[in-house]
Amino acid sequence: MNFAESWSDTCSSVGYATREGNMNLLENLLKEKKPVDVADNRGWRPLHEAAAASPSIDCLEKLLKHGGTDINWTTHEGETALLLACKRRQGVNANAFVRLLLQHGADPNILDNEEDSPLLEAVRNANRYVVEQLVLSGANVNATDCSKWSPLHEAAANKDPNLLQLLLSNEACIDVQDECGMTPIFTAAQHGCKNCLQELLHVAKERNQEQIVNIGAEDWATPLMIAAQQGFVDCVEILLDNGADPNLKTSDNATALHLAVQGDNKSCLEILLEKMNLEPLIKAFHPSTYEDINMICPVHLAVEWGSYGSLRALLAVGFSPDSLYTCSDQALSRMISYLPTLETAISYAAFKSDRMSISILLAAGASCSPPVPESSHPLLRAMTHAELDVFQIFIENGTNVNYQRHSGASNEVFLYALLTYSSYLRLLLYHGCDPNLCFQNECEMFFFVRCAGSFLRRERIPLRDFLKLMLRFLLVSKTVQSAFYELNTMFMGDISDILEELNRPSPLKQICTVKLRQHLYSIHGVRLPDVIQHLFLPSILEEYIICNDLKFWPD
Repeated sequence: MNFAESWSDTCSSVGYATREGNMNLLENLLKEKKPVDVADNRGWRPLHEAAAASPSIDCLEKLLKHGGTDINWTTHEGETALLLACKRRQGVNANAFVRLLLQHGADPNILDNEEDSPLLEAVRNANRYVVEQLVLSGANVNATDCSKWSPLHEAAANKDPNLLQLLLSNEACIDVQDECGMTPIFTAAQHGCKNCLQELLHVAKERNQEQIVNIGAEDWATPLMIAAQQGFVDCVEILLDNGADPNLKTSDNATALHLAVQGDNKSCLEILLEKMNLEPLIKAFHPSTYEDINMICPVHLAVEWGSYGSLRALLAVGFSPDSLYTCSDQALSRMISYLPTLETAISYAAFKSDRMSISILLAAGASCSPPVPESSHPLLRAMTHAELDVFQIFIENGTNVNYQRHSGASNEVFLYALLTYSSYLRLLLYHGCDPNLCFQNECEMFFFVRCAGSFLRRERIPLRDFLKLMLRFLLVSKTVQSAFYELNTMFMGDISDILEELNRPSPLKQICTVKLRQHLYSIHGVRLPDVIQHLFLPSILEEYIICNDLKFWPD
């Protein structure tokens, strides 16, 4: 039900005549002493109809001269005739109606139920004449609505410097804050009105209130931050010239730099980069000097929002292409408990499959492997997607598929492949991934058992086939033997012959193959297949070493 809708059956005859602007009918009704104080369903009396809806100002004048009329009657919404005229009438039409109401003593400071004032409505309609008349009649220029929004806020939001100057010349407060903590300076910056902003800052200086430039909103966001986020270059420059501090932070530790990056406003960002103290930020996110400062890394933020211009600008001023930040949730990593909680920007770009960010970061020298042990492996992020393109980019750029965080650590890349897609397992083995690194001690062996169990359940392949496959790349050891026994206990396969094979040393052919792969990988990395193919070995031996007979090659 629309309670603001006028119901015709509740409107009095005087109200109807007034609404229609029928002066003859109105005069006859008044001669018949019809009442002028009957309200309709909205609480509107004929006076409200005359002020807001009647096409004839004569009807309004007639009612104002009637002895039974109270010029300050209010509707159910608390609206006076003056407020309705300021709200609903435009231009010269509004001028005449408002002037007449004020001449008859209408109170300009009666607020409606939402605490809207006639002045606020006049500013909303950008009617300078009405604003002037209201101010001359004693309207409170600092009256705010229920959200603490003032006429000065409205003038700044409407980009109306003339109205703004008029209000300021009548002592409008420039430090007034709405319910979100925004000042008129904030509002002007938010809407990109440089003329309003300049005027407000000029008055702030005249009143010795220069500190207002840095007053933040409820979340501590400053006018400079919102201007940078919106990309208003002129406003950013004006604010900085008037003492805005670019190093201030919001309640969640974002700076103007972060907001410029979020909006990919490169021009604003470049101005800020010249003004800010960048050294602590660059150092805090650098892999060799990383420090948790409870702030999002600007480089990661640029990747998050696809802000490529900002990403290049950040790298150009010294942010490391290997900058670190906390990983977003990696559910699969819970299976490998020792993985770190930090990741590089290129790792995050891989998670988002953002090839442009990856290209920019690689051009700046980003590593496709962990730059420090405290950072996760970018390749793991690439393997969370079924598409192989990012994985192939990392392979082409020399990622380490046998990375170890410390002496004796498992091959996390191999383990992660068991948790994702079998296509990655094939490619990793083809490029020299060494599963033997998962069996260097008892503790590491259990990570393999856990991940292999997940792989077998997901892929639904026989245990025998999987273990036979693994034996092509493994050298027999006690930990390998223990792992195979553990898997047999979990899946109860008929693998007695395989278990018997584990009681004997690995064949010489097997040892030579594994050692050759390990040696060549230590020199050439993931270029292993290309190197082997250029050794001019007998084709049978070449195929065996790079596992072509097992069909482990890229599509």
